[in-house]
Amino acid sequence: AMAAIARGSLPLITRNLLRAVPPCRRFASERPYFPNPVEIPPQEVAIQGLYRPSNIFVQHNAGSKFILLNRPSALNALDLGMIQDLHNTYKEAEGDESVFLYLLYGAGEKAFCAGGDVAKVAKLGPAPLGKPAPQMEFFAAEYALNHFIGTMHSKRQISMLRGYTMGGGAGLSMHGHVRIATSDSVFAMPETALGFFPDVGASYFLTRITKSRPGLAMHIALTGRRLNASEMFGCGLATHYTRMGQIPGMFDRFESLYDYDDVLLANILDEFVEPAPGEHDALGRQQEAIARCFGPAQASVDAVLAALKAEAAGGGEHAEWAADSLALMAKASPTSLAVTHELIRRAAASTPQNFTLSRALQIDYRLARRFIAGGDFYEGVRAILVDKDRRPAWRPAPSPAEVAEYFEPLPKGEKELLL
Repeated sequence: AMAAIARGSLPLITRNLLRAVPPCRRFASERPYFPNPVEIPPQEVAIQGLYRPSNIFVQHNAGSKFILLNRPSALNALDLGMIQDLHNTYKEAEGDESVFLYLLYGAGEKAFCAGGDVAKVAKLGPAPLGKPAPQMEFFAAEYALNHFIGTMHSKRQISMLRGYTMGGGAGLSMHGHVRIATSDSVFAMPETALGFFPDVGASYFLTRITKSRPGLAMHIALTGRRLNASEMFGCGLATHYTRMGQIPGMFDRFESLYDYDDVLLANILDEFVEPAPGEHDALGRQQEAIARCFGPAQASVDAVLAALKAEAAGGGEHAEWAADSLALMAKASPTSLAVTHELIRRAAASTPQNFTLSRALQIDYRLARRFIAGGDFYEGVRAILVDKDRRPAWRPAPSPAEVAEYFEPLPKGEKELLL
């Protein structure tokens, strides 16, 4: 599998939405033999009717499943089929006591997963409330998968965050147990620049992971700032850091073991990981200014912008950072900024008992339904992903009352998310 990854792609099929390679249960001392992934010509697929193409490759090892996101030409962006195949893979292994560990990796050299395929979602066009909204099948499936990953108790997940981890890729990895960054890792939640909001339970994981650093969740969510590996490790979004050359050996070790527990898992990780280079953690050095400008004292987007302008005008050591943050927010949808600010504010102010992962995802579903009803989401996708003119014509900023409506229960006739 590692050799195939190095080549950048694996053409695969799955049978009945399950796996490309049959389960292999052998002792750790016996190196399992895995046949090469199979590719069936499209015409043969049509004749047999038993297979369908999949962008998910699953290799069953002695005590683990190796799961490859295999869509490198699209930076491994998730479409509905990939989400369904992933969820089926997890559910299939749920009752299998021989499987303790999932290892997630992205094909190619550029991305773990750059998000959900929102361009495909947007192609369906606006779906006003009360009208059919086939787009919501994608969000319901994605959020159910996020919830499944985040509530696993008997199994562990390791995500190798090589290259870009954004949006939906964060939903796959941040709810898991181990998140390993490497030198080329980049993390971002860029949804406000697309006329959307940081979903996939981001309000939950951002406020929980960065709870000791006031304002950081709000900063990441509003600006869509890209974090490097050192910044990811410094704030906890990455639990570990390793050098690129260590990845094959680490994965080989995990793939070959039969019996796992948390102690063994930690010991193996310790053999391959190291502290991330601290000199590249600009985010950590900016924390004091982040708290001033994005902390709880800034009760609105306007207050955040005013604080950033004051910071930039002051000419201190964080003036450039403040100017950069203003520039990022200037590109974003005013509606997205307002809704995102309220989402993160509510999450940060809640207790863990009142704001669970399921609650966060149910709120995300309500917000997503209202965003796909029309407006800035479609304009953002057009300007950034389709026409790529990067000149979206955003709607004016909503009033506080209009923002509050996004969080209300969906009207009669609309389905809420059930988890």
